[in-house]
Amino acid sequence: MTSSDEHLQTQRHESWFASCLRWRCPRPAGQDIVPLACLLLAWLFLHRGFFRLVDIPLWDETEYLSAGWRLLHHGASESLLPGSPLYEAWYALVHLLVRDTLAVLYAQWLTVDLLVTVAIYGVTRASGAGVLLAYVVATYWTSLVFAWDVPRVGFFALLLALLAALAERAQRPVRAAILLAAAALARPEYGLALVLWLSIRCWPRLTRRWRRRLLLGVPLVALVALLLAGPSRLGEGRMWTGFAQHYSLRWAARHPEARIEPWSDWGMAVAADFPGVGSVGQALVSHPGKLWAHIAHNLLKYPGLLLGLALSPALPGKVVGPGLLLALLVAMAWSRKPAGPAWGAVSPLLLVSCVSILPSLLVEPKAVYALPVLLVLLFGMARAASAFVPAMRAQHAAVACAALTFALWFAPPRPGRPLPVATTLAELQRVWSRQPSGTTWRMLEADGGWCTYVDPEGCASLWLLRKSAGEGFLDHVRAVDANAVLVSASFRRSARVNGDAEFARFLADPSCLGFRLVFANQDHAFYLKSAKPQAAPAIQGRPVPDP
Repeated sequence: MTSSDEHLQTQRHESWFASCLRWRCPRPAGQDIVPLACLLLAWLFLHRGFFRLVDIPLWDETEYLSAGWRLLHHGASESLLPGSPLYEAWYALVHLLVRDTLAVLYAQWLTVDLLVTVAIYGVTRASGAGVLLAYVVATYWTSLVFAWDVPRVGFFALLLALLAALAERAQRPVRAAILLAAAALARPEYGLALVLWLSIRCWPRLTRRWRRRLLLGVPLVALVALLLAGPSRLGEGRMWTGFAQHYSLRWAARHPEARIEPWSDWGMAVAADFPGVGSVGQALVSHPGKLWAHIAHNLLKYPGLLLGLALSPALPGKVVGPGLLLALLVAMAWSRKPAGPAWGAVSPLLLVSCVSILPSLLVEPKAVYALPVLLVLLFGMARAASAFVPAMRAQHAAVACAALTFALWFAPPRPGRPLPVATTLAELQRVWSRQPSGTTWRMLEADGGWCTYVDPEGCASLWLLRKSAGEGFLDHVRAVDANAVLVSASFRRSARVNGDAEFARFLADPSCLGFRLVFANQDHAFYLKSAKPQAAPAIQGRPVPDP
């Protein structure tokens, strides 16, 4: 096949995916229909037993979930996690279509996962890879995502970045820039990718004079803006909280005698190494060595995380995930052509999007941060393999996709595992359904967000984090006017109640505050206020088992 023939074939591959960005519904090319159908079936097979295998995430997703609810019903989000308005709007849309709050979480998770999987197939094909390799890459990706990480705003932003890459391949830079800007409205660090990509796109069209102006002017403007804003204010709010919480994880590991719960008592840990500091900028100015040591510690974890992701078993067993990756490696090993030009087919926009990993160096490495880098590697491998291996006929590729999908059906899903959050939530919803109409829970707990799943309007979370030092547990319960208490493992680990005699008395005899134990499992104990407080001069009854 000549180079002109390869160019024409690549253009045909891209034609359908370019039309995906138009308003009208596109029709896929004939050779893509069977692989796409097989991809959808493979996605379903990989998600068998979904509700028995995946627990409910808390805090971040819960906050986005409740922000979407408030945006839909009250026209204002008032989120404690600023910087992701588009993701909140996405949750509001799902709330509009799905009524049950808990179902909203799973519905948006599965929807984003499926759309990202199909978009990966599209980008791989638009890069010039064959249908079989595109199917393998997309199937391998969805097995990794499902086995490794919970629904996060990063995957939603990645979906928009993939759509931007398709627009870039279709020679629609304005549309690509709009989609990448939308990704920045979901995950602010994609704004770095947007600025860098626009600079790369505009650079060849600039005159020498304008290039000199940009090289001198942009750093100067950035420096002036930083000085006017104040270096000490750099990295306040959510960024500082995220850094402090993850820093406290390492601090708590080094100081087990402190017996703190990092997610709620991070202030105590950070104050020990960064006294009087309230932002990342202040930490950089006052204690740069400790900050850079923390960043280096996180950076050194990424190679191991990427390797663990690449070699991790997919959901159906320990053969499928590594087997799919091995198929790409074997195709590259059988090469008869140099691999140089093939890597250039990876979308420049996606390569630039990898800079979104930089802000995550302040926190412990997670799969959601490393997966975009792994995705770029997979795209490059697929394009290289398609350049090495002779083109496969469409009929043979469709048969191969069908055979791989058929094999996934016989791979048994992982056995079910205990789901502590889901189990407790089912108990909470059962108790809530028995309450009279108009009931309001003011529930004290340490994890955040439980009440969102029960009823966003009638149940309010009260954080143990707001208990001041030296304040007794019973005084705090009275001060926040709590009529429900959910005690979890993180609740008990918190330094705010560790060693508090009043908390121990409450567990032994909750009637001292008018509470009664409603249920207790191996992870959580739930107390509900149902009577006036009783005098309890002595501890009576059996303590609740430690979650």
